[in-house]
Amino acid sequence: MFARKYYTDNPQQLAYISEFENTYDPSEVITWYTRNTFLYRMVNKALRTQDHLVVYAFRLFIRNLHMKLNLLQAENKSINSKLVLYRGQSLTKDDFEKLKSNIGGLLSVNTFLSTSEKKDIALLFTGGTIEDSDTEGILFEIDISTNEVSSASYANVDQFSAFQGTEREYLFSMGTVFRIKSIDKISGSAVWNIRLSLTNHTDAQLENLNLYMRQELQQCKTILSKFTNLMQQMNFPEKALHFYMKNSDIEKNPTIEDITLKYLIGDLCLHANNYEGALNCYQNVLEDMNENMQEKPMFICNLYNRIGNTYLELGNLDLAHEFHQRAFDLALSLPETNQGQIAANYIYQGDIVMEQNKMDEALIFYQKALALLIVHLPSTHSSIAHTYSRIAHVYRKQEKIEEALEMFEKSLSVLVDSSAANHPSISATHRHISTLLWILTRDEEALHHGLQALQIDANTLHLDDPQMKRRQDWVDFLRRDIHDHKCRLEENSHDWDQLSQFDM
Repeated sequence: MFARKYYTDNPQQLAYISEFENTYDPSEVITWYTRNTFLYRMVNKALRTQDHLVVYAFRLFIRNLHMKLNLLQAENKSINSKLVLYRGQSLTKDDFEKLKSNIGGLLSVNTFLSTSEKKDIALLFTGGTIEDSDTEGILFEIDISTNEVSSASYANVDQFSAFQGTEREYLFSMGTVFRIKSIDKISGSAVWNIRLSLTNHTDAQLENLNLYMRQELQQCKTILSKFTNLMQQMNFPEKALHFYMKNSDIEKNPTIEDITLKYLIGDLCLHANNYEGALNCYQNVLEDMNENMQEKPMFICNLYNRIGNTYLELGNLDLAHEFHQRAFDLALSLPETNQGQIAANYIYQGDIVMEQNKMDEALIFYQKALALLIVHLPSTHSSIAHTYSRIAHVYRKQEKIEEALEMFEKSLSVLVDSSAANHPSISATHRHISTLLWILTRDEEALHHGLQALQIDANTLHLDDPQMKRRQDWVDFLRRDIHDHKCRLEENSHDWDQLSQFDM
């Protein structure tokens, strides 16, 4: 089992793993989750840290647990209109300050969340009453109106819990959203009381984006294909490749699914700057295409565009233009023109002319693409963000700094709503905004965005990564520059040439 390598030197947990392998039944999923075993630790840690390999390994258990909570919630309607639950835990001071600054806002929980009707039980988990320099003791108090419709999955699991009768335990499923009502110090204690209310909050933009992505994923036939496609969209190429390789070997007479997998491996190579490898995969797909594939013209459009992108990266602008034009012509010839595909081709043509330093032409292509994307995609789709970014780069090349800044800020706004918090695109956009603000002598704002980028990179890059040094050097430079500028208030401009040393 996947968990064995994590507990090689722990005989007790290895015994639990063997017991789980031999006796697990989905009807006992809550009992297994609430026991003090490897399951609780590994599942919640994986969900909290987005460890997708572990999430995938435990996907059936996670699904069983979620479905069991849904079932119990439907079966056991409370006779009381109000329910108050408690959860005790400690938080780092940084995390606590984020909550304090968000009173009235929303708190989303990406793990399963255990709570109790018993306040005294919950207080035992707050870390006591001793002041600590690094953490704060927290008692969450959750108010629930049981007669109101909620999108949250939660249920009283006491009869199934490994601690039956001792905690009056309620378990919330992943993705529960609460509203922060108030935060106050408990009198005579070092513990903070944070009052939450369960909300049926749904964000229309987020729902539209989720629907769009679900429709994209539904095109994949197997669970592995769905999972790997999702990893790719979330910008985890190495993990995506791991799951692709779990698929069955591609046979001599490949199916559409096999051909699609080879195409997606080409995407991974392209993402990793392995352009020759990407081109080889895409050309193999062209050779493998049979009559069934000819019935999927949008797949062929995408393939032509990928080949065009690869040739662009290899510096062969003529072949890049040829394949993008093939895709464009094919898209226009279809009975029902896919406006998203047309927009993509405008972007690709813009990329080509931008590479030729034809900025005015590039801007026209990008603006045409943006107009289509805004109409035909959810407003928080990442393609809109990346198009704003392309327009910003054109303005930057044209030295239209205010216009470039506006476009990068729009890009950042969309990315924050559509991407994981540590997504590299968010970091890159913060860096671009930081440099533009510095050029405009808005140094304090430049430092803020520089620090935001550095914090994201620190969570995704190794400390010895050369990029980390460049990011830290940029932040240090901004701090020195702010200090120096205060010493010479008459100066109101910066030397752009200084940017080259930071690879910005």
